[in-house]
Amino acid sequence: MDTTVEEKISDSFSGCYLNTGTQHINGTQALALSRARHGRSLYGGGAYSRERQSAMLLADLLLQKRSMVNAGNLSGFLNTMGKYVWTNISLSQALQILPIICSIDRGDITITTFRSWPQWFGKSSAVGYNEVEKNQFFRNILNQ
Repeated sequence: MDTTVEEKISDSFSGCYLNTGTQHINGTQALALSRARHGRSLYGGGAYSRERQSAMLLADLLLQKRSMVNAGNLSGFLNTMGKYVWTNISLSQALQILPIICSIDRGDITITTFRSWPQWFGKSSAVGYNEVEKNQFFRNILNQ
């Protein structure tokens, strides 16, 4: 798949080594890219860069691979995905969502985050957030 890398990444922890610009990457590289946080500076650096890059990667994946599924193969596709993704979306709900997903363009996708802050769990860093604000954020999406 193709994705845009906004800053050069050389992260031995994740195994991600990519230059800036549009890159054609495989699954192993996509996983490393979504894990890369060391030496990152954009969007606040570290986990914030990783969060933003992962969202961009998922948007690119959606747009480039959406032709893999259609109403005729949705059941088989969902059964295959069900081995890797857990959801409470039913087959009938997925059939309702499919036309919307297939009509999305890159300009329709906005990457939005809610207020968060760095925090530590022992030697591991993480991103903390206010649970109430997070729940409201997703309620707003649900109500759109």
